[in-house]
Amino acid sequence: MLISLNWIKDFVDLPDLSPKELGSLFTLATAEVEDVIVKGDSLKSILCVEIKSLKPHPEADKLNLVTFDYGGGNLKEVVCGAPNVSVGLKVPYAAIGTTLPNGMTLEPKKIRGILSDGMLCSETELGLGEGKGGLMELSSDVKPGTTLPDYLKLESDVILDVDNKSLTHRPDLWGMLGLAREFAANHKKDLKNRFTADWEKKIETSFNKALAPVTIDVAQNTSCLAYYGLSLDIPKMGETPALIKNRLESVGLRPINLIVDISNYVMTELGIPNHIFDRTKITGDKINIRFAAKDLKFQTLDLQNRDLISTDTVIFDTERPLVLAGIMGGLESGVTPDSTKLFLEVANWEAHEVRKTSVRLGLRTDSSQRYEKTLDSNLCYRTILRLVELISELCPGTTGSGMPQKYINEAKLSRPIKLTISHKEIISSLGMEIPKEQIVDIFTRLDFKVEDKNSTFDVTVPPYRTTKDISCKLT
Repeated sequence: MLISLNWIKDFVDLPDLSPKELGSLFTLATAEVEDVIVKGDSLKSILCVEIKSLKPHPEADKLNLVTFDYGGGNLKEVVCGAPNVSVGLKVPYAAIGTTLPNGMTLEPKKIRGILSDGMLCSETELGLGEGKGGLMELSSDVKPGTTLPDYLKLESDVILDVDNKSLTHRPDLWGMLGLAREFAANHKKDLKNRFTADWEKKIETSFNKALAPVTIDVAQNTSCLAYYGLSLDIPKMGETPALIKNRLESVGLRPINLIVDISNYVMTELGIPNHIFDRTKITGDKINIRFAAKDLKFQTLDLQNRDLISTDTVIFDTERPLVLAGIMGGLESGVTPDSTKLFLEVANWEAHEVRKTSVRLGLRTDSSQRYEKTLDSNLCYRTILRLVELISELCPGTTGSGMPQKYINEAKLSRPIKLTISHKEIISSLGMEIPKEQIVDIFTRLDFKVEDKNSTFDVTVPPYRTTKDISCKLT
């Protein structure tokens, strides 16, 4: 799992330590950090330039000698074989001595007998995606000499690459907010959790009593533990802000369009997956959650045809399957840049059922990885409110239709549990003396409620930790 420290800083003020020190301390306190990556440093020296002229290379038919302005009317020449090179085009330029994201350092080099003073770059060479082939084309209004990070509004970041296996027992650490709680406890800092009861009330003011355009029905004995659905209308879908794009890319997610990006952003921030439908594609204005019909074929978003069996939980409309529960949506249900009528879904599913289906189909996704860890249904409502907040903020004029539709399996809802543990047991387990005041402080910072009963502690475990944690009697 990739952790963006810029994202973590939304929720906690980190101490002034080097990236390596922060990674080492996280390993000691929480989970193993396999790598520390400083993102953005390699692009600081990349300049935006304007091609002024080009002429054929005298010794190579497919190469050109390209002259460009790199700022203030200063000119340089490189050898370039990109198919889209043209006069007036503005592109990124890496000078000799630049180390690219792939680790290659540019050195003076003759290409077919002519010295190339650096190189003009593609998106792939800059680690900014696959691109369309050829040079990365920049906006026509960018001023030559502007650094690429300034042009793209890229923020430098530190990424911690954490071993997924070390987080298997900690579903609360599959979102940046939960991870920030660990950083706050580790460094004795306050957690800045803005998702309070007052915040909920503020978002709820956008709801109304109109008839919900889409209703939900959950069949008995499916893997559904909780389901929230809400209809929103947006005037149009704009561009994804640079901050959201940068953060998604920093944790390995590819920006697609504003609504999909908001969906992925909220999943990564809060740790609860979600799905956003184009509401016009929901036939019959109804969501039915039930088992797959026998020998059902379903095409997922990755264009693969999946053979489902009768024990797989599937989200249907009144005619066809839309989503393979907890794993991946169907090709026909997702939003496009033209979508304006949305249906937001935040749900929770039985971990073992998601894992079983995912393994059988050989289909692992960001959603399935989280559901397999056993999530807390209590967090679904906060997640749908966060979706509403971001969509409303980034799509001015957004309106809601009705109240959130809700299903909760009360019998399987996570609840706080109270454990009693002695000071002596804690010392024996750790193999070191630790003052009672420090124990209370650590528990409190990790969101446990704790009462000091002299020789013992009564510890109330928050619901999002009761899904996995157990009390072990020391022997």
